[in-house]
Amino acid sequence: MSHRLTMRPFRSVLLALAGALLLLGALNATDARACPPWPPTPPPPAIEQGARGTVTIRTSPASQVSMDGRSLGHTPIQAVYVDPGSHAFRFRASCGETRRTLRVAPGQRVSLALALCPGSTLRR
Repeated sequence: MSHRLTMRPFRSVLLALAGALLLLGALNATDARACPPWPPTPPPPAIEQGARGTVTIRTSPASQVSMDGRSLGHTPIQAVYVDPGSHAFRFRASCGETRRTLRVAPGQRVSLALALCPGSTLRR
């Protein structure tokens, strides 16, 4: 008994795949003509070199600091770059929470030192 490999099943599958690819290509061509492309997203406005300011923060006692709802970590915080404008700061210390708003001009260096709890002092 001899076994012969026939090409019929392979040929049927190949023809079915070729037909599907042609159909998909036709659909893509139709879709591309029917729908205009999306306009490109404009890039965000560039911040000029040197236009950002910096904020350095010291507190007594040490505190958890957030700026505009984003955590910056624990004090002391050295030279955090910020965009020009007004920023809301929140300080969480052992005695409670304190809030401050700072306005930073382009290129300005702001240093903030706060005694957050009654009787606390800042060291130089």
